[in-house]
Amino acid sequence: MATELAISQTSLPSFLRALLKTGMKAEAKVPKTKISKIRSGSLKAAKKSDRSEAGKKLARTLCLTRPKIREATTIIIIIPAAEKMEVWGETKMRLIDFMLTFDYTRTMPVTKTAKRALRASRKKASVNNLILANLEIAVRLAKKTATLKNILKAVSLADKAAKKHAVHKNKAARIKSALSHLRI
Repeated sequence: MATELAISQTSLPSFLRALLKTGMKAEAKVPKTKISKIRSGSLKAAKKSDRSEAGKKLARTLCLTRPKIREATTIIIIIPAAEKMEVWGETKMRLIDFMLTFDYTRTMPVTKTAKRALRASRKKASVNNLILANLEIAVRLAKKTATLKNILKAVSLADKAAKKHAVHKNKAARIKSALSHLRI
């Protein structure tokens, strides 16, 4: 029993080992609380009262702990506590009371929607590259031959590229303006 407890305590992080007290003389290690002789509702009592730093230290440690490490820590604590449960629901060790201070929420990465968005953006990028390549070819051909058919095709492709947001609408307007100045 004592060796299992010692092994489970060594696997815990240091900030948890400091908070976890086990053994026969656990009560002896707990510092005595100061009893104030000043009335509890007064301002002096509020100023002089001992405020425990344990909660702040625990919160500071938890906010600096990575979620995976925090989850592993909680699992390390929950499993031995669950194994030590009696049939009627009381624990041999009071780890459950200690566990109430932990934040059980875990931030899960939204991988399914992220993968879907990645596929969609890759598809859109390939379509945009195809539109831009066709537009460049049509503009080059229109400038080289300067026929009405090629110019109209290049203007149409510039409008389509602007509509699909492959090219900014102002750039499409500049392309169309340059094509309109060509001599047929």
